[in-house]
Amino acid sequence: MAIAGIVLSSISTLLVLLMVVTGGAREAWNGFREGFEDAARSKGTGDLRRGDCFNVPGGDLERVVVNVETVPCDEEHDAEVSGTYRLQKSDPTPGSPRGETFAEERCLDINAAYARDSWALPKDLETYYYIPTEEGWSGGDRMLTCAFTGDALKGSLHVGPDSHDPDQLSYINAEHIVETVSSQQPEADFADDPAAYRSWARKTSGALSEQATALRARSWPEEASAALGARARQFEASGRHWDLAAKAADEDTFWTHVTSAEGTLTQQARIAARDTLGLSTTPPPEEE
Repeated sequence: MAIAGIVLSSISTLLVLLMVVTGGAREAWNGFREGFEDAARSKGTGDLRRGDCFNVPGGDLERVVVNVETVPCDEEHDAEVSGTYRLQKSDPTPGSPRGETFAEERCLDINAAYARDSWALPKDLETYYYIPTEEGWSGGDRMLTCAFTGDALKGSLHVGPDSHDPDQLSYINAEHIVETVSSQQPEADFADDPAAYRSWARKTSGALSEQATALRARSWPEEASAALGARARQFEASGRHWDLAAKAADEDTFWTHVTSAEGTLTQQARIAARDTLGLSTTPPPEEE
């Protein structure tokens, strides 16, 4: 084996010398480099991590895929990973109806935390995820990978210090927290679980009060101060209506206060605040 190794080594050395003489080394190296780069970009779906942008072979997002091609996010791509979640034994089995619902709901939360500015998202954006196959699940694969997908995505959707300044982040976070809490309406009807609705109202009232305080406490740029102060006052007024809803004795009174609370948060004030901070002023489709 040692002799064979020496002989093979000598042959490879002669081949390299021959390639240098004939100019074939450059072509071979370029081919090797391209192959290496292609291999480096290829990732198993279970190896994708938060912030990865990738393309699916053939662009078919509806089939089972083992490997994808990661690309820089400033290039056009099929999807962007928003995060991962390790499935627990108590979670529904992937692929089952309950498992699909669980995966979608979990990914909606992960996506919202990753791209917290709902006004900056493309209109055709969709939630996308990879779940373990039946064989993978049996073999111990527990990774749920969440992502965004849409037509001709280009640029990262992530909201963070690398994409926004501190003033923008403070405002986006305040709106995101209020949106998140206020959207957590109980699934049961009010008549079946009034305590859950009152709890929801208290949590929303508390979130609005906390974020109003956060907006007031920050030293905003002079050109943004008035608009952010107006938004803080709306948070406070809306919070008072939510507090009244939490204390409502009946369902009609509850929804009367909730309607008033929602009406207090005007789109015009939000647009004004975003405009002064240099953020997108186009409302999401559901808010148009």
